[in-house]
Amino acid sequence: MYLTITQLKKNIIQLNLFENEISLSNVFHHRTAIISTRVYILLLIMSVTALIGYTLVKGQTQTITIQNPTRTIYEDLFNKYPTILQCQCSQIAISYNSFLSISPQYHPICSSIYIQDQWIELLFNSNTSYFLPIDFRSLASNHFQLLATLCSFVQRMVHDAIDDFLLDTFLSPQVLSEVSLDQQSHAESSFLRISTANSIQRLLRLVRNLTQSNRLQTALSTAMINILYYDSSNTVTAFPWTDIFNLYRMNCSCSFTTSCYLPAGFYNLFAYDTARNGLWHNQPIANVTGFRTGCYAIEGVLQSTLECLFNSQCLATIQILFPISPNVNIYPLNRN
Repeated sequence: MYLTITQLKKNIIQLNLFENEISLSNVFHHRTAIISTRVYILLLIMSVTALIGYTLVKGQTQTITIQNPTRTIYEDLFNKYPTILQCQCSQIAISYNSFLSISPQYHPICSSIYIQDQWIELLFNSNTSYFLPIDFRSLASNHFQLLATLCSFVQRMVHDAIDDFLLDTFLSPQVLSEVSLDQQSHAESSFLRISTANSIQRLLRLVRNLTQSNRLQTALSTAMINILYYDSSNTVTAFPWTDIFNLYRMNCSCSFTTSCYLPAGFYNLFAYDTARNGLWHNQPIANVTGFRTGCYAIEGVLQSTLECLFNSQCLATIQILFPISPNVNIYPLNRN
């Protein structure tokens, strides 16, 4: 028994897994091969031990299937196992309108009296041409009519875009958490808002570019007026003037750009009043805050902030300078 143990010990000490002809004939190589064998066995034991330990610590994965879980059960499981929970959808495609609704909010003017026919007709004056082209009394009816058209146009565009979006299909093979669904829905609605706004801006830009490139003359004569010139013999000569905004030192001409504008106001000067040299620099007797007069009506409207409609004092000025019936009640718009 003793010899057997001694022999076993000797065999282990002399164990050489890398034995070859060189190691048998060379003492140094033989010793190196034995050391390599010991290192190899040690690393093997350590690797096996680590693998066994990892297996014991990790444990076994158990799959539990719950048929038709309620929303409460799903959310509870998702909170406990957010990374490994899998819940297949019985229906992977569903339209947005089955779980999503969109209620757009528009500028308060689009739901006010200021775009209604009653208000527009009150501002209409058959003697519009009697006033200066930049006088608000000459522009008001047309500006509010254009605002009504823009409101209707935008609402129709937005309504159609929302309808098309809600009819689209939402695809997901897995049930999404409420947070994930909210994030994805907000991202889709944000894209809808941006793409619709871009479509509206492109159409408006097309109209503005066509108007400018064709040099259309406005019925309100805001892009060009006839200046009366008196010579030394008091002979009156009328000539077209496209630099109307230069008269107010705006350094802008409708011949080159449509971005010229002036603050809207009321003037004591009338359409055919003229100075000796045919030019005038009259200042308004009252301004209409937030309204602007441009080369074309659409340019003036798009550059206006409509602040007057939120200000009771400004609205009172309009009532004084317009022949508006006292029976018509107008109120400032709500900024909220």
